[in-house]
Amino acid sequence: MADTARSVSFTLPSPGTMARVVLMVFTFFLPLIFDTSVPEVAGDIRWAWNHVVSGLLVFIGIWAWWDNGKPLTFRLMQPVLFWWAALLAVWAAVSLIDSMNWMRGIVPIKALYAQLLLIPAVALCWRPSFTNRLVWTIALPMGFCAFVGYCQFYAWNDPAFKLLLSNTAMLGWLGSLWPNDGLINWIGNTYLQSAVPGSTFANKNLAGSYTAMVLPLAAYLMVSSPRVWGQALASLLFGMGSLFLVYSRARASWVAFVLGAVVLV
Repeated sequence: MADTARSVSFTLPSPGTMARVVLMVFTFFLPLIFDTSVPEVAGDIRWAWNHVVSGLLVFIGIWAWWDNGKPLTFRLMQPVLFWWAALLAVWAAVSLIDSMNWMRGIVPIKALYAQLLLIPAVALCWRPSFTNRLVWTIALPMGFCAFVGYCQFYAWNDPAFKLLLSNTAMLGWLGSLWPNDGLINWIGNTYLQSAVPGSTFANKNLAGSYTAMVLPLAAYLMVSSPRVWGQALASLLFGMGSLFLVYSRARASWVAFVLGAVVLV
């Protein structure tokens, strides 16, 4: 009897499309991944997320090159981002001279070069419609981070938030439905403060520097969004992020915000 079974096949998206999706997922979830046991900058889950995504993008790039059936051609007139990545690579190599002991320096080496790989990956898969999408995926998580900061700064919990909603005319119905042990308690127990109630997050400087970098992007979206709802959402993100930057009490982040605004202009 003849075998009539047919193999199942499907067409995958192009490597460029897959790379763009990976980059957008990466940028959206990176601010939400805060390690609960290691509040310092070095060696936490965000570095591992950098490594995994960079490796996946390299795989997609090699796949695209192999599928074309011809080697890459180096041209002197490369995009500016390529040369920026090259300069950063040289600077990283010079900075890591003190860390050449592989037992001691392998983690920062992996992290730095994983981040460098992201720059040419963006340049390779960029197209005009990708810019605003990527900026939105970077800016949107700031709203969640700001809400976390508010809850921590005011030492909110679910019963207090429920009472606040109940005393609000338009949100009283939501207060009756809000649980006594839910989202607010989970937030407070996950992203622990470094100085209760003096600041926000386990590392207030990290939270402040992240906000300082994203605020200029929210300002860009305020003036560049063609639709009213986009301008309104960007304005809300900018306002929440600005207040969160104050509550983080990371004073050096204000300097970073001013410099970021200058670069944006």
